[in-house]
Amino acid sequence: MIYNYNLLGKYKEDILSQLLSNNDINNLLLDGSTNKDLMYNQVFPCFCNPDLTNVSKTFLMVDGFIREGTNTVQKMVIDIKYFTNYSLIQYSLDGFYGTRLDILTTLIDGVMTQSNLFGIGRFNSGDRQIIYPTDDGKWLGYVMQYTVPDFKKVK
Repeated sequence: MIYNYNLLGKYKEDILSQLLSNNDINNLLLDGSTNKDLMYNQVFPCFCNPDLTNVSKTFLMVDGFIREGTNTVQKMVIDIKYFTNYSLIQYSLDGFYGTRLDILTTLIDGVMTQSNLFGIGRFNSGDRQIIYPTDDGKWLGYVMQYTVPDFKKVK
């Protein structure tokens, strides 16, 4: 089976565009910062290891892969990784409960599970897995996985 990785790249860009067009997500990531350019500073279209020395920020990363489902259908899997410095865990947003990461989870899931937002059907959300991006105990985050069960039909 031939995988369309170029199309996967397009969807990663589309997903990031939709996430960053959400004012609540944008404000949560910026956290009062005057630097409005989030791409490749705090938001990445791949999983990477940004320099976390002397910074207190929230980071968001999107990556994915294609998995063979059957001879005619492929599954697109999108992983969204986000983490923050412990000094930023506390956050409030009207109508939302929990920590900064809980609120970000709810906001991301609200975007990702909108029906046909990306023109490929509804993403199915998976489990939220906890991550500790560093060994110094100063960072906490999660990875959420989303799938589109019938991403690409092969002719």
